[in-house]
Amino acid sequence: ATPLLGAPVQNAAANVDKVVAGSLTAEGTDDLYFVRDDSGVTFTNELWLVTAVGAAATAAIAEPNGVDNVVATSLIHANNRLYFLRHNGGFDMALWVISDANSNAGQAVSDGSAIVKVVASTMTAAGAKFYFSTNDTHGADYFQVNTASGNGQTATASPQHFVNPANLTAVGDRLYFVDNSRLWTVASGQTVAVEVLNGGASLNASLLNAAGSAALTFVAGGNFYRAVGTAVVQVTGGFDVTSVKDVDYADNGAQRVI
Repeated sequence: ATPLLGAPVQNAAANVDKVVAGSLTAEGTDDLYFVRDDSGVTFTNELWLVTAVGAAATAAIAEPNGVDNVVATSLIHANNRLYFLRHNGGFDMALWVISDANSNAGQAVSDGSAIVKVVASTMTAAGAKFYFSTNDTHGADYFQVNTASGNGQTATASPQHFVNPANLTAVGDRLYFVDNSRLWTVASGQTVAVEVLNGGASLNASLLNAAGSAALTFVAGGNFYRAVGTAVVQVTGGFDVTSVKDVDYADNGAQRVI
């Protein structure tokens, strides 16, 4: 068989180097974004893209607004938009977005003012929405960005305040998360989170796992549970569960913990 031969991606006839490997992120079907770390030359962690991705797409350009100081591991694709964080001085990280509607130019996401102090590990796409939490003066408030309309530049804060929302997990277009040892969920089209379970100290937040597009699996008190919407069913128990990847529901109704 004839081997597949690639071509180097270039800018102005020069190969594009110093690419942060973990930053490569597709936005839609035509654009590929990545971060270059060329500290001390002309930019530091600047956002670049390859447009019209395909067999002939071997040219890269810097993002039109010259966006630098990008957190290379923060690029998230959500509903044909690219969300990412920029270092904003100190430990603050500001949330930015790029969409086809604004010609690949980065714009700051705002809820009336620039959103900073974003907790990077909470950035999660669920259906047509993009969720994240911030650690601001009110504590760890929970925010959501509706990416279904406009350029995705407007964020809406949840009317609820949470202690420390974490382990945001998407199941289809529904979001689950843990806060203060309680499991919460937000359905598509809703802004208010609904408490699913008060697990107390026994709720193992690190073992939340999407099982397909309709169910969430999690562990509390050594028991294994399955949540569909706001309904919770105990799958099995009586053993020490240390890690859960998925649950295989056979035709005969048997469950197998993986």
